[in-house]
Amino acid sequence: MKKVLLFLVIIFGLVQFRCSEEDSPTEPPSIEGISPQFGKVNTNVAINGKGFGTEVSEISVTLNGKDVTVVSLNDQQVVVRVPSKAGSGPVVVTKGSTSVTGPVFAYQYNGIVNTIAGSDHGYVDDTGVDAKFERPLAATADASGNIYVADTYNNRIRKIDASREVTTFAGVGDGTHKDGTLTTAQFSYPGGIAVANDGTIYVCDRLYSYIRKISISGDVTSIAGDGFTGSHDGKGIGAGFATPTSLAIDPQGNIIVLDDVGLIRKVTPAGDVTTIAGGGGTGSTDGPGVTAKFNFPSTIAIDKDGNVFVADQVNQRIRRITPDGMVSTVAGSAQGNKTGAVTEAMFNFPGGVAVDADNNIYVADTRNYQIKVITAVNTVYTLAGIGTEGAIDGDGETSKFLYPYSISIDKSGDLIVVDASIIRRIVLQ
Repeated sequence: MKKVLLFLVIIFGLVQFRCSEEDSPTEPPSIEGISPQFGKVNTNVAINGKGFGTEVSEISVTLNGKDVTVVSLNDQQVVVRVPSKAGSGPVVVTKGSTSVTGPVFAYQYNGIVNTIAGSDHGYVDDTGVDAKFERPLAATADASGNIYVADTYNNRIRKIDASREVTTFAGVGDGTHKDGTLTTAQFSYPGGIAVANDGTIYVCDRLYSYIRKISISGDVTSIAGDGFTGSHDGKGIGAGFATPTSLAIDPQGNIIVLDDVGLIRKVTPAGDVTTIAGGGGTGSTDGPGVTAKFNFPSTIAIDKDGNVFVADQVNQRIRRITPDGMVSTVAGSAQGNKTGAVTEAMFNFPGGVAVDADNNIYVADTRNYQIKVITAVNTVYTLAGIGTEGAIDGDGETSKFLYPYSISIDKSGDLIVVDASIIRRIVLQ
């Protein structure tokens, strides 16, 4: 009888222990860090933390909102593989009903370079490499994939359609200033160009210092600037520019203009022109608004939050202007060619800048003959170009550029590069 009672006590104890174990709450997941913080497709990333468990079926992971494959799992580490075109964004681990967000992983793209149009200096409307441009300074794409080129020394706006056919879109090419229709208007060394969401095209007309508008109905008008009278604020054609060289459109529909004397100007939809950054003259001073200084900046770009990025080429830096006017240095330290941490990176007269939806900043590193990327985790890497002069299509490690001066992003997320008198595309993978 004693043996039976002892057996029942043991069984009861085991049952109680098992129930207690099952009823005890599991530790919620937490993330302490990831390694590495950046990498290309198929990189294995270790997510370190606690409470991940051991059952792969009970856990899911996303990177920048995209599902990723779990390679291995234990309670303190999840290893995942980076998918193609993951983009840059936070790592999120979900276990049951609990999701935790970790650090940002910066995706490093592979760039495939190909030639869209152009091969040599000149003025020829034709298809692909049979067309010719004369030292264009900028290009932009509309929602349909058409590319508009500020063909600077031909004094025209050119159009490249999806079949790579190049036509003259606006301007008669005589290098003077005249409003009118697409076939009668005249431009004088057009530089910056941008397309608004409604299809309206804006152009920096550099020599006569006007901001021009090409409406969707084909009318060319001057909306700001009074001719070459220097930089002064005002309204519409009562304002003055020195040499407007680049422009971009912010989320509120304002036109942000880089004026050649080192000023960043704003043209509101109502036509009011004000100076938002730069004190005139040259320098490399960070700080608020007009106390900051630039040194022959070349192009600008704007992100989805309204930050303005400036390719400050003689300072060998990329600068940022926040919506409240604060100027800071994003990357670059001195003239040279160096990737890595943003504080140690070196550029060689960076000409072009563009920024994507994941806050990657693309730089046309002109005299290094490369395209570089500043990532969301403050590192710089080379996307395309081996660093010697040439015009060779191919992947990032074999391609060559002649003189990559400006860069923009089309609606599919690919890069459009103005490379001397050639228009190139970089497909991101």
